[in-house]
Amino acid sequence: MQDPLVLTAAELDGLIGKFLRRYSFVDHRNIQVFAERLAHHLGMTAVPRNPFTLLPEHLGIKLHRQLLPRGKRAQWMRQDNIYLIEYNDHMGHDQLALGLWHEFFEIIACHPWFPSRLGSDLECELAWQFADHMTMPERVFKSICKEVGHPEEDKADVLANRFGVSLAGARKRLKGLGLEHHDKAR
Repeated sequence: MQDPLVLTAAELDGLIGKFLRRYSFVDHRNIQVFAERLAHHLGMTAVPRNPFTLLPEHLGIKLHRQLLPRGKRAQWMRQDNIYLIEYNDHMGHDQLALGLWHEFFEIIACHPWFPSRLGSDLECELAWQFADHMTMPERVFKSICKEVGHPEEDKADVLANRFGVSLAGARKRLKGLGLEHHDKAR
């Protein structure tokens, strides 16, 4: 196990700030590149990118199981000098992986040096896109998709296991990349 990059919220803010200075804007046009470069900046080049390991052990973000309102996956806050992400006690890790990366993007988007002012709807949309790119980077996803089988086969379950996401998350990514299984019998 490698030593953490940072231990406190202030240290994480400094690390993220150095990265954010490179950008004049962040939106749907560059969110993929933003996520890939941030992963590289943070030394997270290998997949799967398990947020349950990387966020606390690499970035000093505390994760805490919590009974959250129905339908809420996770929420973040800053307490003293620590970022904390509370996540839903009733969901499995595969269901939460995207949600934790979503919350991490929200932390980044609240940084004073974040280059774009986002409305809540756009921030939420970008956070989900960021989560997709962090958990299932397009180039790697497509490469593994080819390894798994023929285009006419449903491979979402294999991809979900490989990337540590839910079956629904893998299917959504397949569809978003135009790689979804089309069953002609339906």
